[in-house]
Amino acid sequence: MADAKLPLAYRDTCAHLLIDLNKCRRGTWWNPNKCGHERHTFEECEYNAYLQRIEAKVQENKVLAARKAAAAAAED
Repeated sequence: MADAKLPLAYRDTCAHLLIDLNKCRRGTWWNPNKCGHERHTFEECEYNAYLQRIEAKVQENKVLAARKAAAAAAED
């Protein structure tokens, strides 16, 4: 990723797809009609990563609520 000069903010689970997309963009002089498949693949990966983060947050909130309920029940 350092060799591809990828900024730290973009080094996530989809970075390997972004490297390929950037290579294609540089090769076609950032032509918006090219690299459609690479862009779609990268955006799909980013969306799936977003959904995983949301699901992890929902699960975390459920665990915290269960712990809070158990602590409240233990006090009574």
